[in-house]
Amino acid sequence: MAVQGGDGRPHYAVHIVTNSQTPPVAVITVTYSPGRHLAAFLDSLPAATAQGVYVVLADNGSRDGVPEEAASRSGNVEFLPTGGNLGYGAGMNAGARQLRPLRDAGEIDPEFLVLSNPDLKPEKSNTMDLGLSFTSSNRFFNGDITWFKTRHNDKIVEYTFKRNNDLGEEITITSYKNADKSNHEGIELMGSANFGTLFDNRFKLELYSNFTFMLDYTFDETKADVTTTYDMLYVRKSNGSFGILFDNYNGFQTRINGRYIGNRLEKDSFSALRPNITADHYYTKGGYEAKDKILELPNHIVFDWSVYYTYAGNKRFGIGVSNLLDENYSEKDGYNMPGRMVTGSFSFLF
Repeated sequence: MAVQGGDGRPHYAVHIVTNSQTPPVAVITVTYSPGRHLAAFLDSLPAATAQGVYVVLADNGSRDGVPEEAASRSGNVEFLPTGGNLGYGAGMNAGARQLRPLRDAGEIDPEFLVLSNPDLKPEKSNTMDLGLSFTSSNRFFNGDITWFKTRHNDKIVEYTFKRNNDLGEEITITSYKNADKSNHEGIELMGSANFGTLFDNRFKLELYSNFTFMLDYTFDETKADVTTTYDMLYVRKSNGSFGILFDNYNGFQTRINGRYIGNRLEKDSFSALRPNITADHYYTKGGYEAKDKILELPNHIVFDWSVYYTYAGNKRFGIGVSNLLDENYSEKDGYNMPGRMVTGSFSFLF
């Protein structure tokens, strides 16, 4: 599939197939004056497979040589004019209609979709980590601390801009681009203590935790020879889990688990629906201004509880409560997670 970007550049979806008797990659792309990016995109496709590529260029009225570029390609590159700037949906449907009879005839057999923009460079990264771990001689305590640092070159980041549609209405477009570089640096702490070891392991009573704290989560972007460092969106400043587990080693087991969901930055995608959110509510640090409409979403702690009993070695009864305290939280802004939920289970082992 493919999406026409609001800046006139096409967004591609590459369809990879695995039947070695046919071209193993089938590509449907909607083009609209893609410029030099089309040639670079087509040149990159053979790297996906050594067994051939079939490409349909569903063109929405390009004026920059797309037919000539398609004709210059030897092999399976087909130019399909759609008759005008039909946009993503109609252009994609035209490409799909072109591929359907080929699939029915067994000439292609697509199984996977890979999304790509032709003007995006692939991310490259290197990671370093150092850690220490410790386990006590009686296995009462286990601990681990790890420092990690990942540096990305050509990090793919999200951005938005405005343009007018065919009706002259201003619309907001979301697309992606390469940043100069980005850094992810943090510390991970893990620990557990089993108090059952102090009582000859007649039972298990374990306290455990696992937390990650971000020290750096930024990316650099250069515009007009001025480099600005931004805080990364969608990265939690800290997150972790903790809890207590009890097992009497005689069929009964229960656990209370807590999840800490730290603060994160997200683009306000619902500003038109939330007029009570004003410029004063937006995040204005880390390279951002109020006009960028970045929200710093709050942290949450969510608890889950479960209890199980195994009878006669092969019959297991269980009750679980998710979101025990009925916390109102979201993993993504605008999409709140379910409240308290109680489930029961029974399993029989043969």
